[in-house]
Amino acid sequence: MDVFQIRHSNLMALLLKLERAGTRRAVDQAQRLGGMNPSFLSQLKGGKNMGGDVARKIEQAVQKPHGWMDSRHDIPADERVLEFDETARYVPRSSLRRVPVVGTASLGMDGYWTDLEYPKGQGDGYFEFPTTDKDAYVLQVRGGSMHPAIRSGWYVVIEPNKSPQMGEFVMVKLVDGRSTVKEFLWHRDGEYVLNAISTGERLVIAEDDIEAIHHVGGILPPSGRQS
Repeated sequence: MDVFQIRHSNLMALLLKLERAGTRRAVDQAQRLGGMNPSFLSQLKGGKNMGGDVARKIEQAVQKPHGWMDSRHDIPADERVLEFDETARYVPRSSLRRVPVVGTASLGMDGYWTDLEYPKGQGDGYFEFPTTDKDAYVLQVRGGSMHPAIRSGWYVVIEPNKSPQMGEFVMVKLVDGRSTVKEFLWHRDGEYVLNAISTGERLVIAEDDIEAIHHVGGILPPSGRQS
C-alpha cells in the first residue's frame, strides 16, 4: 500500500466523519478540508493521487499533526464502519455494492455522446463501490474531452437516484438524445449552468432541454474492474 492509497483512505475516513456531522454538500466538505475546489475534491475521492502539499493543508484544516495523512490509523472495533476494498481504499462496509459496467461513452470534441456500446444491463464486468443507489451503473469514458479530471479509459459511477449538489460532477441527458458529463455549478431562473471539464467553458442549458441529471458518484481506474 503506497502513500497515495493511504492518503485516499484517510480522506475517505474524514469525509465520512463530516457526513455523520451533517456536512453533506460537496462545497461545504471542500471548505472544511482546507478550502479546496469542490471539483478537485471530487477527483481526490475518485482516486486522483493527492500531493504532499494538499495532504499538509488538510491536516492543518482538521487539526491533525504533520504527516497524519501519510500514515495508516487503527479504527476501534466498535467504530469499524469502514473496510479496505480491492484497491486498498476505505469504503463504508454496509454500502459496498457490485456496480455493473454497462457501456462506453465515446466522446467527441464537444464532450457529448449519443450511443453506448451496449444496452444497460448487458455490460462487461463490475466494480465494488460504496453506493446506496440500487440502480447505480458504470460507464467507461473514451476520449479526451473530460481530461484531466477523468482520463480516457477510466470509469465513472452514475447514481441516478441521488440528488447532485453544486460543485459535483453530473451526467446530463438532453431531450435530443445527447448526454455529457460536466461539473454542476448552479441552477436558477429555469437554467442549469455547467462547467466543461476540459476547457473550463461554462454551458447554460434551459430546464426544458434536459431530460435527466444524474449524480456522478466516483471516478475509477481500469485496474478496479472485475469480471
